[in-house]
Amino acid sequence: MCDPDVLKEYYLGLFPFADVFQWLSYGDGGFFSRREIACTLQNGIFRRHLCYPNAEDFRREIASLNPSRIEFGAVWNQPPAFKSALEVYVPIERELVFDVDMDAYNQVRPCCKEAAICHKCWPLMWVAMRVVDRVLRNDFGFHHLLWVYSGRRGVHCWVCDKRARLLPNEARKSIVNYLDIFKAGGTKIDPSAFLFPSLSAVYDEILQPFFEELYLKEQELLESEPMQDVALSILKYRYSKIKGKVDLITEIKQKWQGTSGSVEKWQILKDSVQRAKIVDGDPIAEIIFMFIFPRLDANVSTSMQHLLKAPFCMHPGTGRICVPIDVNTCEQFDPFSVPTALQLVEELHAVDRATVNSPNAYRSTRLAPHLDTFHRAFLDPLTQQNSISTSTSTSTSTSTTTTTSSSS
Repeated sequence: MCDPDVLKEYYLGLFPFADVFQWLSYGDGGFFSRREIACTLQNGIFRRHLCYPNAEDFRREIASLNPSRIEFGAVWNQPPAFKSALEVYVPIERELVFDVDMDAYNQVRPCCKEAAICHKCWPLMWVAMRVVDRVLRNDFGFHHLLWVYSGRRGVHCWVCDKRARLLPNEARKSIVNYLDIFKAGGTKIDPSAFLFPSLSAVYDEILQPFFEELYLKEQELLESEPMQDVALSILKYRYSKIKGKVDLITEIKQKWQGTSGSVEKWQILKDSVQRAKIVDGDPIAEIIFMFIFPRLDANVSTSMQHLLKAPFCMHPGTGRICVPIDVNTCEQFDPFSVPTALQLVEELHAVDRATVNSPNAYRSTRLAPHLDTFHRAFLDPLTQQNSISTSTSTSTSTSTTTTTSSSS
């Protein structure tokens, strides 16, 4: 838990309230006032349905509340503060959001468990970002995706296109189902997933190269008996004993004896599968999908009313800031180098008072490159699109008015 005084300094001096306001306004200043904001206070009290009319009120109130956690929810038909007095209170817009947590990969990573991460398993998040980003852009036509480090063990994605924000819950569920290939609590693969051409391309261009060239070697994956069981369990559903032949699983295990290294074991498995001429599915692809395909928390994505931790807030468990990630260079992102609120405040203390009081004080801290990423990879293109949409809407409205006047 971060010292409350340190956190208050972070909110007052470094949290980018104006940038977040610009993002969540989508070119309409009044839009932000209907956005639900939730806070977990220092004493553990959880407050929902907070709202603020502008960036300055947002900054002032958050600094006053000094929450250990901030979350953003939907935009409602009326400001959430008036909820109790309204007869009709419904969400009208919400970014399509995704949450990928490393603990969902516990059964397929030998290095860590639960909330723990390391440099061997973190690359699974590279794959998750690359795959989900590609599918959302190529298959669904979305453009404005914000990727954010969760502050501990995962990543979040905010899909901010107008079309995505208007999706009803059933449509959100359909998109999640398209990306969720796992069954039985993540222990089996849905065979229908391999019918999608886009997932075949994802396999060829992302999954197979990553698995064979990096993950298999870095983790020494098949030197671990539990990981061997995961790989061989796929074959049990794709191969049965044939009279006169040695059982495939037994054959592979026998050949693995006396070998050293996962690369050699993997080649033995592939050669054995090829000789077995399995016609039901592609077990090699299924094994790779099982180990490294993104594992989504579906509940986060399927309801407009679900809250998600705000970018640039602090993770209360680690103290790290939830900073944006450029998906195009996600392999360069190191979660262990992400600054904590305490580190940023200490860096702020090291500069002169004039700098501390300036709007660009963050430039003297390690928050600067992360805000640059936020602007370059997400906010600037989104703002440009909002400006174009507003201009087009205004021109259309003016044209309609002129035509109506002429007709009169």
